Parts: sequence; structure tokens; C-alpha cells
Amino acid sequence: MKKFKEFFEQNIQWIAIGAGALYLLWMVYSFVLTNTAWQIPVGGEAKSPGEVDESVEKIANQLDNKIKSGPKVDIKVPNFQTAVDLTPKKL
Repeated sequence: MKKFKEFFEQNIQWIAIGAGALYLLWMVYSFVLTNTAWQIPVGGEAKSPGEVDESVEKIANQLDNKIKSGPKVDIKVPNFQTAVDLTPKKL
């Protein structure tokens, strides 16, 4: 026990520096290298900022093709001039 105590007292500064360096490396790894804040969800997939434009364009082209190839929808709009009398009335 006396040998351990002497070793510990003589090298405590190196142990503290090593612990600090391990903590720093862990923080760099967890916040810089594997950070999910840099990932942007696009179409159910996580993309990096450089891949977002291509993915959005691909999805937009797919939707455009579906809209163009689908059936034409005819929407009948009533004549609102005859539906509501908007002529000014005398008071």
C-alpha cells in the first residue's frame, strides 16, 4: 500500500492530465464526429447538408411525374354573380 501511495503522489499530475485528455477525446467524438444535429431528415432518411438538394429534387420530380400522369380532374366552379345578389340597395 505504501508503494501505491508513493507512486500515486508522485504521478498525480499525469493521471489528472490523462483523465482530462480522455474526457476531451470523448467530447470530441460524441459532439463533433458522431453528432446527429448535422443530419437532416428528408423523405424518411437522414441526409447530410450536401445531399439534401439532390434528394428534394428527386422527390419533387417523382411527385411531378405522378401529377402529370394522373387523371385530369375537372372542377366546376359556380357563377357567383348569379348565386349572390351583390347589387347595392337603397336604404
